Amino acid sequence: MYPDVFGDTGPGIFVLDPSIFVDTFKQESFDPRWLFSGVFESPPNDRHSSWLYVSSGLSNPWEDDAPDPTGVSGLGCELVLESVARGEWAIRRVQHLVAFQTLLACGRYPGRGLLDVHDRIPLRAPITTEPSELTWLFVAEPEGYPASAQLPSGRVDFLHVVGITEAEAGLARERGGAELVELLRRAGALPVTDPARACTVARR
Repeated sequence: MYPDVFGDTGPGIFVLDPSIFVDTFKQESFDPRWLFSGVFESPPNDRHSSWLYVSSGLSNPWEDDAPDPTGVSGLGCELVLESVARGEWAIRRVQHLVAFQTLLACGRYPGRGLLDVHDRIPLRAPITTEPSELTWLFVAEPEGYPASAQLPSGRVDFLHVVGITEAEAGLARERGGAELVELLRRAGALPVTDPARACTVARR
């Protein structure tokens, strides 16, 4: 499916490492099947002009007895991040989101639902190893590629992820995600993440 939607998907998949669950998310145990999930790095091509990082594995129908094209496949989603330039940081960020979404689905964070459109995820650090004002991730609807795809095992929705600043996260908290989407779009900060960009919220 991915070559049809995103074009060239790069040299292969960057799968999750056990350390993501053990060290980053402090889990005492994890399902070995989770390590089959990972991230593809799609270079600029005739489908998109940015570097695109798309997860794979969240839509694997591990728990299904038989394919059901009328429902959702696996968790029913995959995550996409676009960057102005190639970067290992983007692979790591999407890998961490895949792990987080997996843990949410398995009830490791009781009372919390799966990541969805307009959710905000604090990084508690710059989005890259270099200085950056972007310290949060924000989930938006796809732009420039289909919002969903159909597999023999069911539907898959794509969730687009973009880096945002503390002030932008605060604006979304106060006024709603839709207003932040419009602000980012007007500023050229959506759908592609540029770690070097300035905050779009006027400083008071």
